[in-house]
Amino acid sequence: MLACVLFGRSIIFYGLNTFLVLYWMHILKQSNTSGSLALSVLFIVGATGTIIGGHLVDHIGAVKTIRFAFTIMPFLLLAFSLTKSVIVASALLLPIGMLIFIPYSEIVLLG
Repeated sequence: MLACVLFGRSIIFYGLNTFLVLYWMHILKQSNTSGSLALSVLFIVGATGTIIGGHLVDHIGAVKTIRFAFTIMPFLLLAFSLTKSVIVASALLLPIGMLIFIPYSEIVLLG
């Protein structure tokens, strides 16, 4: 089961890592610099998400933390992929970045 969780997280992470700048440029009609900035924001927010995930595992447990992140993430990714507004996409990028990286330390712990 852990392999399925890791596989799902990897698909989401590498999909965003690879195509976020292209999405920002072609769908949202922004510049390459703006897309690169969005990718940087994703990773900066992700770094804080890793720290928050470590604290969450102490309070609610590893499995509940992973379930929490993977329950909310599909809805945010769906909303992100359907939006045509840069402001909404930027706002959705913050919780998406957090939820991608929150379960990372828990997955390593359970592995």
